[in-house]
Amino acid sequence: MDSTRDLRDALDEADPRTHQAARAPRAQIPNKAVALPSRLLPGGAACSLCHSPPAPGSKLKRCGRCRVHSYCNSTCARADWPKHRLACERMAREREVQEMARAAYDRTHGGRVSHLSDRGAEEWFAAVPGFCHQVALLAWQHRSESPIIYVSANRSDIAGRTLTIRMEPRSSWEGKAEHTDLQQHFDGSSFRPNEQYMVQMELEQENQSMTSTSVRFF
Repeated sequence: MDSTRDLRDALDEADPRTHQAARAPRAQIPNKAVALPSRLLPGGAACSLCHSPPAPGSKLKRCGRCRVHSYCNSTCARADWPKHRLACERMAREREVQEMARAAYDRTHGGRVSHLSDRGAEEWFAAVPGFCHQVALLAWQHRSESPIIYVSANRSDIAGRTLTIRMEPRSSWEGKAEHTDLQQHFDGSSFRPNEQYMVQMELEQENQSMTSTSVRFF
């Protein structure tokens, strides 16, 4: 692995996006309303290292390999690279596997380009009324448990009536091999549980699904 080349490839000027991850089990849970501190806004984007928001009129630099970490400049990206590179390669492989599966699906269906995209799935969930705030509230309520918030829905349900949300505390997934990258992320010195949370979203469409994971700020 050429770390210099990989770092250069990772510094892709674009909006922050999500990476592909393993599918999570789903279950409907009740949501409890809690008050967020007035200084915290759901869904805020900030640098993965220094936590600074992008300057007005500019964009964060996303990691073009894993599509999870985003940086305000190349300096922060290079400073975080020694710690980020191992998890980055693992997440990039997961994304490539899912992209190949989607391509195979299109070939099977006569080349029809109908598959979901990570960006499209994220935008679909964001359009559901109250979704972002509801997820942020649940994550804030359980922030001491280092939770992962799992969300799933069907793309045909425009109103979001079948949307399900589940909170899974770290105690339930810690130590499992398939969650090694998540554990490393939570243990990272740049992760702040009182300011950040992790959400995994699965959007289904016909016989396919898109699962994406992102780190958000309250």
